[in-house]
Amino acid sequence: MLVGERYQHGLHLILNNNVPNTFEGYSGNYVYALIIPLLQNAIAASPEGGNIKIECEDYAGEYKIHITNDCCQNLPDLQQLNKPGFSSKNNHEGIGLQTVRNLLSLVKTGSLSFEIIDNTVKATIQLKKRYNG
Repeated sequence: MLVGERYQHGLHLILNNNVPNTFEGYSGNYVYALIIPLLQNAIAASPEGGNIKIECEDYAGEYKIHITNDCCQNLPDLQQLNKPGFSSKNNHEGIGLQTVRNLLSLVKTGSLSFEIIDNTVKATIQLKKRYNG
């Protein structure tokens, strides 16, 4: 948590059973570095008592990591979420989302996308499996 930031209390974090301990071809630190900024955004945007869900889908050739959260009041515009420098938080520069995009561009095997459904925002990290050998 950053000093001076206000987070809601009473949030519910739901972690599905499909989240693997390892992601083939990626270090744990790399995967955490992708998830943490999105999780921090989800926490900041969620109402008191809201839900944040982390799910993972493991397909034959790729992983999909979904972070879904309820939103307080101001749902972001889907096009804004894909603009460099966008932040829904006052006095922020959208560095978290850009950090995730930069990390994904380093390995050239992943992408970040968003969906807005009703009053929820769903961020999806897609990583192609990489094999060592």
